[in-house]
Amino acid sequence: MEFKLLDLLFQPDNICLCCKQEETRDYICKSCAETLETIEDFKVIGDSTCYSPYLYSGHIKRMISEFKFREKRYYGKVFAKLLEDFYRKNGLDYDLLVPIPLHRKKLLKRGYNQCDILCDFLGERLNIPVNKEILIKIKETKDQHLLSSSKRRTNVNYAFKAIGKKGLLNKRILLVDDLITFGYTLEEGVRALKDVGYREIDCLVIGKARPESPLKKGR
Repeated sequence: MEFKLLDLLFQPDNICLCCKQEETRDYICKSCAETLETIEDFKVIGDSTCYSPYLYSGHIKRMISEFKFREKRYYGKVFAKLLEDFYRKNGLDYDLLVPIPLHRKKLLKRGYNQCDILCDFLGERLNIPVNKEILIKIKETKDQHLLSSSKRRTNVNYAFKAIGKKGLLNKRILLVDDLITFGYTLEEGVRALKDVGYREIDCLVIGKARPESPLKKGR
């Protein structure tokens, strides 16, 4: 993983990274965790399930925004802990984590892909390998949250290219993103992977945004 040194400096291991006040051994304190609004109405994308444990509100909304746009990369540790707990509690079982990629121009501009960081931390916690090579973003798209629902779909049409690798085609893949609103980005990622022969693909995100929210940063 590549980080700016200051991203991880001065963030004590025994202090909650959410509130920066309470002591904890695992990045988020009990008080902060109890404020997170959980949801269970997971979206189905074709024959794939998209697990989205938290509503995009409160601490989740703030941390995702800072993780994604303000270079607070250490929030990847908090999200990885929360997603690990969800994964184990629900008995999920996958062979490979694949992050939603950024287009190379956006990656150069932002300097990092938050989904790469999330997958690295989560893969380490779950002891699951991460593959950042089999799914590539080939289409430069507009920011989804600036578009209407209909334009969001066309914006990401055929935005991804997948690379089929014989030894991985039968693996159970978990496609990882930070946020879902309508699900068009994940739908295109799943489609690209299946088009080249990957068979079993589900999705995992941190938060689910309400489509009607005018403040969402949706996918």
